[in-house]
Amino acid sequence: MCRPASTESRADVLAFDQPTTRLALVNNMPDGAFDATERQFVDLIRAASTDTPTEITLYTLPGIERGRATRTSLRERYRDLDELWADPPDALIVTGTEPRESRLEAEAYWSALAQLVTWAEQSTVSTVLSCLAAHAALLIFDGIERERLEHKCSGIFDNAVAHPHPLVAGLGDRVLVPHSRLNDVPTAMLDAHGYTTLFQARDTSWTVAVKRRSRCLFVLCQGHLEYGTDTLLREYRRDVRRFLGDESLAYPRVPVDYVDLESAEVLGAFRTGVFDGSEPRGELAFPYRQIASRLVNSWSRPAEHFYANWLGHVAEQAHDARERVTS
Repeated sequence: MCRPASTESRADVLAFDQPTTRLALVNNMPDGAFDATERQFVDLIRAASTDTPTEITLYTLPGIERGRATRTSLRERYRDLDELWADPPDALIVTGTEPRESRLEAEAYWSALAQLVTWAEQSTVSTVLSCLAAHAALLIFDGIERERLEHKCSGIFDNAVAHPHPLVAGLGDRVLVPHSRLNDVPTAMLDAHGYTTLFQARDTSWTVAVKRRSRCLFVLCQGHLEYGTDTLLREYRRDVRRFLGDESLAYPRVPVDYVDLESAEVLGAFRTGVFDGSEPRGELAFPYRQIASRLVNSWSRPAEHFYANWLGHVAEQAHDARERVTS
């Protein structure tokens, strides 16, 4: 089903003859984050597309285990990938998903993801690859293997806008971007293979990098510009639950530069209670509401600006492609 990503604006009225940009979102997140990820990307594109009329069609990869509620969402709102091959959009966004295997090629959906990424090179003018999907593209195209981090990279990271590029025009010198990942590809590896780093995080590696292949500008994101205000908190709560349920050996670290001092003290007291026995390990009275009410979103405006630049690039390139076909 096509979902409009923008409502009528003055720019739409003035540019009434401007073709609608057709965008496909391939949502591969696990059930617990599936609907939220769809909402985050759709809301971000809606906010960014005021000057670029855009519609979104939803897809997902086969091979990802789904529960009943998500299967219902798929039936109601999502299309089969066969329809994507038959009717290519102007641009594509491919989400990551939670890693299950130590090697990407061992993931159940690997063949479908590899087919999608290689197809995008010839079939879209630009493709955004998020997190695991970005690591997959680096492996497929360049043979670069991701590296497992000693600790999960989670938090809000300060980034230098590292190179001038149309996608970062007007963003200034620095932006804040959420990260949430278990793996990394060092910036030096991207440099050696001809990628341009757009956002370079001060306390971790690259956040966004680009490279043109054939007709497609690939935009690789290790960070999560699309995240909602409480997304990292929900992930942290999930990781705490896993520890309490003996699914994880290590108690998770609080996301970096995400909560204020008072919230950090509350979370620290909760952790202490888990280990001294005052917080029963089989129960979880996690202080979600108390922490969520104090969170501040410092990245959504830059994210909207970045995606507005991207949609503008897509619209321009798609227009030029149509002109070449008709001339």
